[in-house]
Amino acid sequence: LQGKIPVIAGFQGMSQDGEITTLGRGGSDTTAAVIAAALKADCLEIFTDVEGVMTADPNLVDEARVLDNVCYNEVCELAYQGARVIHPRAAEIAMIENIPIKIRSFSSDKPGTEIRNLELKTIKSDRPVTGVTSRSDIIFIKIKPDKPAEYATGLKIFKIMASNEISVDFINITPNSISFVVEDRNRDKIRELLNKNNFNFHLSDEFTKVSVVGGGMTGRPGIMAHIVEALTENNISIYQSTDSHTTISCLLKKNEEKMALNTLHQAFVLNE
Repeated sequence: LQGKIPVIAGFQGMSQDGEITTLGRGGSDTTAAVIAAALKADCLEIFTDVEGVMTADPNLVDEARVLDNVCYNEVCELAYQGARVIHPRAAEIAMIENIPIKIRSFSSDKPGTEIRNLELKTIKSDRPVTGVTSRSDIIFIKIKPDKPAEYATGLKIFKIMASNEISVDFINITPNSISFVVEDRNRDKIRELLNKNNFNFHLSDEFTKVSVVGGGMTGRPGIMAHIVEALTENNISIYQSTDSHTTISCLLKKNEEKMALNTLHQAFVLNE
């Protein structure tokens, strides 16, 4: 109103003790979303080094393309599963306040990607799958109980993980073993906890998590079958899988990550 343009530093926040501190990865995105919410902005524009949200990582998939628009839930899932174009917390804040987000490149005049609420009916008719992504910064842990089918000795690991604020994924429980996946950054801490509690365990970093994301998958049969068929035809083994309303993830060998991403990108015709 006074002809002034405020320049506000991002990536900063305040600790519980009231001291200024820095935020983690994506802190600038989150700062921008919080300010947009506080100002009740009509739109939030984030300028980055890519032209928008893409159907896959262009460094791994040559046919990856920029999406014109995606819904908040889809971009949050893509971000959580490995895509790094926007921090999921920033998208969540904008979703709560219903503020559209535009992801654009600072070196291009192209319109980029608009993130907003989209009608599920439209998403379903246009595309069941929005994008594919992956995470290789994971480790796979398998625990063998003291005795077959004696779960108590192994299941207590989940209480230990929770008390140490370590998130687990791809949980699989059988009479002979308990397995799960955690982020690689927790490797040393987890190894220490497992040894401290005398678990009989095996740790591996040879796996990657490949995910198919799309709001149109909800209630639509055949998506998992299509994933399995596409990967199997290319001799790519699935070691475990998990799914939610908008995401199906598969645990694969790390050396097959690029092939799997390209295979699924082609299988769901994401280049068009």
